[in-house]
Amino acid sequence: MARNRLAVTEAEIRRMRELRKQGLSSPAIGRIVGRSWHCAHVHTRDVIQRKEPNPSSVDRAMRMERLFASCNRVLAEART
Repeated sequence: MARNRLAVTEAEIRRMRELRKQGLSSPAIGRIVGRSWHCAHVHTRDVIQRKEPNPSSVDRAMRMERLFASCNRVLAEART
């Protein structure tokens, strides 16, 4: 079975929590882990509640992931 692109592994969640305890901001954590904090929060909330993800939350998380990816591409191009 293919892994859902928005699914967040337990290891990623543990890493995010460790970084949060160190005082890093959500955007910084997202850059380090490669996933937005919002995406992880939405996924874990839905898993904990044992329900299907809200389509609007998934859409919003996907838009945020695409936005972060495009921002990272622009920053990488600007640095070169």
